[in-house]
Amino acid sequence: MLFGNESVKTLLENELARGTLSHAYIVDGPKGSGRHTLVRAVLSSLAAGDDKGRIEKGLCADVEELKAPDGKKFIPVDRIRELREAAYLSPAELDFKAFIISEAQTMTAEAQNAFLKILEDPPDNVYFFLITYGPGLLTTVRSRAPTLRMQVFSEKELKDYCIRQSDSVKGMDEKNPKQLSFIIKKSGGAIGAVLDTAKSRGDLGEYDLVCELLGALSGHDKGEFFAKEKKIPEERNEYSEFLDGFIKAFRDILAVKQGISEPLLFFLSPEEATEYCQGFSLAETMRKLQVLISAKEENEYNINLKTARLDTMCRLWSK
Repeated sequence: MLFGNESVKTLLENELARGTLSHAYIVDGPKGSGRHTLVRAVLSSLAAGDDKGRIEKGLCADVEELKAPDGKKFIPVDRIRELREAAYLSPAELDFKAFIISEAQTMTAEAQNAFLKILEDPPDNVYFFLITYGPGLLTTVRSRAPTLRMQVFSEKELKDYCIRQSDSVKGMDEKNPKQLSFIIKKSGGAIGAVLDTAKSRGDLGEYDLVCELLGALSGHDKGEFFAKEKKIPEERNEYSEFLDGFIKAFRDILAVKQGISEPLLFFLSPEEATEYCQGFSLAETMRKLQVLISAKEENEYNINLKTARLDTMCRLWSK
């Protein structure tokens, strides 16, 4: 059951009732916002009997999901050419076929141009759903399909709903409410992002770790700073998320030091951001922010992550 998103659900329900469903939709929203849940609910409404449940579970041969190949960042043109060929084949089980392109913004420009051909002249009873978020889709692709924008929830709405739905979230609210507030802040307003993070990484004190590192840096405690190295995530994606948090923390510090009034990206209160401002000059803040941004970019191709992490810490400590 998809929570909220009443305007999108009403629109699609009316189109299904009138038989005017578009052959393609762009479903735009952050990861965890219910994009796939919405698409599978629409396709289940088109199906009959046992097929509904099989579509929802991702077990129907006529509903195909495409994404970037394992280990790759982009969906290549060859994959879209295969999609075009498959789209013209008769369905095996249903009265229609559907293709869900996950993170469609990762299609290369060549792939998007190849996809345009089938968007402009689609086969009968074939539906395309482009799951996306942020920039990346060509204007020509966006112009060929209506966009469904997923609802972004407030922090209070997220907290109230997720506590009702998840024992992990409820337990975190009781034991470590600051960590829950941090997870909600970084979720981008997406329910799934909160639920998944609380379940899989509920005991990971990412917020506390960044604050401890900032405290050691601002207090010029070299031993304490480098002692935290063993707490930094070792897996590449988790390390990237950790760097994102550290970058946002320094951006908050920079904004406060410059007197810029804008929503905080990392800290849970202005008082916490102000506390660390005193330990860094403006020049130091900007330099350390650049070190972290460079480390985030380098993380994409560094082979020895342990050496890369230690190098980043040395550069952060260096005056």
